[in-house]
Amino acid sequence: MRKAGKIVFFSTSLLLIVMHLSLWIQDNQAFSVQNIRVTGAYLVSADEILQAARDEAQKHIFKADLRTIEKRLAKFPQVKSVRVSRVFPNSIRIELEEREPVAVIIDNGIWGVDAEGVLLPRLQTVRGLDFPVIVGLQLRSYIAGEVVKNPRIRELAKILGELRQQNPVVYHLISEITMNKLTGVQLTLITHQVPVILGRGRLMQKFNKLKSLYQYLLATHEMKSVRYLDLRFHDQIVLKRKA
Repeated sequence: MRKAGKIVFFSTSLLLIVMHLSLWIQDNQAFSVQNIRVTGAYLVSADEILQAARDEAQKHIFKADLRTIEKRLAKFPQVKSVRVSRVFPNSIRIELEEREPVAVIIDNGIWGVDAEGVLLPRLQTVRGLDFPVIVGLQLRSYIAGEVVKNPRIRELAKILGELRQQNPVVYHLISEITMNKLTGVQLTLITHQVPVILGRGRLMQKFNKLKSLYQYLLATHEMKSVRYLDLRFHDQIVLKRKA
């Protein structure tokens, strides 16, 4: 009986301690949300993030509605995924995975598009943006957050996304890129604005060949004499020089 009494006494005491601790935490202002820590935000501005979390700031950390913050941020076209968590005693952590532009489209404004063909909000300027520009193609609709309706733009975005992962050197050499029925994929190099015709099929292999040829022409100072490059033919590169 004494042992059972001791167990009841200690259990009751522990429960009272937990209850008092819980009440102390709830009443203690040190546990009010005072900081919002953000990672992964490049396209979404700090003001937009603070606006999304405005109602939860200054609340007690246990009462802050993290799900509401996630839902608000998930509505931004730039956001691919978002995770919000508590960091004790008084912070909220917001981790964003944004949609990364792989190209820029100039059509009724300056737009970004990611590798999945999702249209990103208008950009203010192309200065300082190291992205190829998709030219000669129209968007057909201008709703950020939706997949682009033009299938050729979607295909180019997919190609550029794959190229940036597999061959970033060539990706950053592209000034402009387009696609049409006659020549397939065609691009313009930043260096001396040299046109390159790629056609269709085996594009990643062609990009690898283009990288090797570009490095050779650069090393031999012959790039400035090139009129255009044609890689449409199997295992062959046609180099046309300027007159």
